[in-house]
Amino acid sequence: GDAKAQVRPFYVGVFGGYTMPEDMQVDAPGLSYDIDLENGGMLGVKFGYIPPAARFLALEVELNGMWNDYDRQVVFTTPFTGTEEGDATLANFMFNALLRYPEGRLHPYVGFGIGWSTVNLDGREYADGVLVASYDDDDTSFAWQFLAGLTFEIAPSMDLELGYRYFWTEPEFSVSDVEFKSHIATVGLNFHF
Repeated sequence: GDAKAQVRPFYVGVFGGYTMPEDMQVDAPGLSYDIDLENGGMLGVKFGYIPPAARFLALEVELNGMWNDYDRQVVFTTPFTGTEEGDATLANFMFNALLRYPEGRLHPYVGFGIGWSTVNLDGREYADGVLVASYDDDDTSFAWQFLAGLTFEIAPSMDLELGYRYFWTEPEFSVSDVEFKSHIATVGLNFHF
């Protein structure tokens, strides 16, 4: 006879992503400027729960890391030309709530997440190609993200997930405040149990 598939409310997921950040806005005493962030990557894991009585809802705890290179040209009032370059790495711990379509094998979703982000900036400043300063600073700050995408059941206990997210955080470093914003395309696998 026909038997309904066993409900598996818990899942773990692994995912990777391609990050497309906006310019990083830097505010320092008496100075404000943008730094060009290059596209980068993301890797993450998550643990989720879909309540059997409310299958339109999914709750997740997520840990992910992102990385981007950055550079900018510095304009001096002297004949010197300057550049600044470095690496921005983020470690993010997020709580997500998703609203999902529960029927069938294809489940579109939208959601929102809040949490904490530890941002590290490891940079170097040059004048006419000569290293004049370097820094390595980090800060942990509040972060939020908007999520949208879909999961497709490729097996009774496995989903393929395609997603988009917009991520925001604003760390405060020893000499400046930085606003970090990124658009991210992700792909991953969820394993239900």
